[in-house]
Amino acid sequence: MGRYFLLAALLLIISAMAAHGQSCVPSQAMVIVGQPAIVNFHWPGDGSQYYLEVYGMGKPVYSKPISGSTFAMSLPPSDYKWQVRKFYQGRYVEVMDFISFSVRSDLKYSFDGKRGAPGGSGGSGSGGWVNNEGGMQGAGSGRAGESGSNGENGGDVAVGLRDAGDYIAVQIASGSFITQFFLAKSSSPLVISARGGDGGTGGAGGAGGTVQQYQDGYTDPYTTRRGYAAGGSGGPGGDGGDGGDGGDVTVTSSGVDLKSFVTIDAAGGQGGRGGSGGPGGNPGGQSGYPGRSGRDGQKGKTEFK
Repeated sequence: MGRYFLLAALLLIISAMAAHGQSCVPSQAMVIVGQPAIVNFHWPGDGSQYYLEVYGMGKPVYSKPISGSTFAMSLPPSDYKWQVRKFYQGRYVEVMDFISFSVRSDLKYSFDGKRGAPGGSGGSGSGGWVNNEGGMQGAGSGRAGESGSNGENGGDVAVGLRDAGDYIAVQIASGSFITQFFLAKSSSPLVISARGGDGGTGGAGGAGGTVQQYQDGYTDPYTTRRGYAAGGSGGPGGDGGDGGDGGDVTVTSSGVDLKSFVTIDAAGGQGGRGGSGGPGGNPGGQSGYPGRSGRDGQKGKTEFK
């Protein structure tokens, strides 16, 4: 009779725990993010003594009796499982299955635009020559450096925040990317970065060609004429690419002020530096002009709803 009574009582306890399954936190497959991450364990209680067991990486992290139905502890990033056993008629009995959850420390989510590619350098100018017969050919100019590419715009991001007791329920979406997790209120803020990419630097202008002196066999020194040919001009530097604009970030918190839990960086990218002008070739070649630097991108809009 006593065994059947005990079994019936245990079934009632398990049924009660199952009915209040939503009150068990962390819940199954819950992802908690935080630096630091203080995890608050909650379970339906009736004033009895409980035994809390927490395992991480297959090893016990906490295994002690607990008075009450809540307990908080700081946990490093890992995968965990937990359960409580209830003290009943002189021993601890299982009243719930193990619940698995994970703790992560990733607070930064980047949707930055890519940096623009740098421009290639210009080629050198062709060489010139002068010989003792008086013949000559001027050197060629260096080629212009290529312009840098423009930086990409930062991505538009939607962030949803909802107060969930000891945690903030978070959803982040941008394009095809979406993630959901629970931010511990003990944590440093999330960082959402939607910066514009920097513009690529302009390529350097090519060097002007140089003039070489030649002797074409035997020449009577009394009739030799010396000519003059100038070195080539240096090529102009390529223009720098424009910086990308920062993305627009919208944070929705359902009327609850949760601004302190998120930091946003939507700065525009810096314009790429113009390439340097190529050096003039000898003798007397002029240096090329430097390229124009790109414009800085505009800052994205940030809105809290």
